[in-house]
This record gives sequence, structure tokens and C-alpha cells, in this order.
Amino acid sequence: MNPALSPETRAIVDAHWAAKLGCAESQLRLATPVLLPHGPGLSGYGGVYVLLVADAPLVSAPEWALDDLGVRVPDWTMERILVPCFAEEELGHLRPLRTIGPALLAYADRGSFRPCVDAPVPARKLTRDDAPLIRSLRASCSVEEWEHGACDTVGCVQVGVVLGDGQLAALAAVEPLPDGLAQIYIIAHPEHRGAGIGRAAVSRATEFALAQGLIPQYQTLDANTPSTALAARLGYIRWGTSVAVRLSTAP
Repeated sequence: MNPALSPETRAIVDAHWAAKLGCAESQLRLATPVLLPHGPGLSGYGGVYVLLVADAPLVSAPEWALDDLGVRVPDWTMERILVPCFAEEELGHLRPLRTIGPALLAYADRGSFRPCVDAPVPARKLTRDDAPLIRSLRASCSVEEWEHGACDTVGCVQVGVVLGDGQLAALAAVEPLPDGLAQIYIIAHPEHRGAGIGRAAVSRATEFALAQGLIPQYQTLDANTPSTALAARLGYIRWGTSVAVRLSTAP
């Protein structure tokens, strides 16, 4: 039987996103598209954020774009949003700068989680003494890879897979979020990707989050199939899909 999130977990996740977007929980799964001004979690974001939890999208946008989008969003479907040319075709007149997505929004709980038990090297919690290893891993990755896959903010817990030669092969992190959630990050050394090292690190990070009573959240581009496969193997369940389109400044 395929794993599934518990009703309690889904309720917590729904409440988190409703608060972030400034909408009612019932609006997450309506049969027709919803357009809203940016809520508390997106205030200051100069772009359009599309969330797909059901077939119809929930669209969050800055105030200055609402009138324009009001005549477009009612025709948006899941199929239209998920095509690569979505931003250019639907938002080209608003001068899109960058699109992130479609992206997986997945969660795990104690019932769905399937820990990694066949890791070639186990992951462990990192300490201040491991700072040189983290710096070395950072130097081996691109700036964009590090920005999306690593986290070193205050309150963030880092775990890693350290090989016998002292090299940090993968770094995962747990960042507590509001409402009892925790964002999971992962970045692996280019020489060790595809060998199960990253899965071991994410598994350990997930265990840590669950032990703290938090619901781990995993986000990655749908186009990153190794990352989506990693999440699925560990029992992360897709809750939704997101597309974020940053726009030029308001006219």
C-alpha cells in the first residue's frame, strides 16, 4: 500500500498555507481558479505565485497586478500552468524576469516516512568543528546550487555524510518554519551524486524533524527527477505544486 499523510498532518499543512497566503483553507481546493492579493507570507514578493493543490489554481499576486490578472486567471487550468511557456504566454505583458517551477511541495509524517536503511555511509549531525568541511563542499558547488540546496541560518540544524577521507559528501539541513513545519534542504558534492548519499542525509534530517514534533517539508523542481525520486523513496507525499514568476517592477 502506498503511504499517505494522516488527516492531522494534512490539516496542519493546509492551515500553514492558508495563513501564508491569507486565504481560507476551503479556497485551497476549489473547482474554479482563485485570485488573491499577496498574504502575509508573500508580502513584498514582486511576482505571481501559483499554487495547485487541486485541479484549479490559487493565484497570489501584488495589488497592482490584480485588475489585469482578474480577466485572465478564470481561464487558467492545471494543464496551461504546467507548460514551460506559461510565464511568457500568460504573463509576458507584465515582463516576467524569472520562473521557478513547476515545483514539488511534499511532506512526510511518521506514518509515511520510510527511512534510509541501506546507506553506504550513515549521516550524522554536524558541529562547529565541521565548518571547514562545509566550506569545502560549498566551494565544489555552483552559487545557484548552494543558494537552493543549503541553509546556514540561525536555528537551522545541519546533518551530513562524511566519508572516510574526511570529505563532506552531502549536507542536509532542517529549518523550523511557522505552524510546526520544517523546511528540509539538501546539497551533495558533484562527485557523489546518484550514489544514495543525498538520500541518507535527507533521511537523517527528516528523522530529526519528526523527533522534534515538526512536519518536514521538501521542495524541488519537478524537472529535477533525481530529487523528486529521492523524496518519494523516503515517503514524502506530494501535497501541491507551485509556480513562482517574478515580474519587473510595477508600471
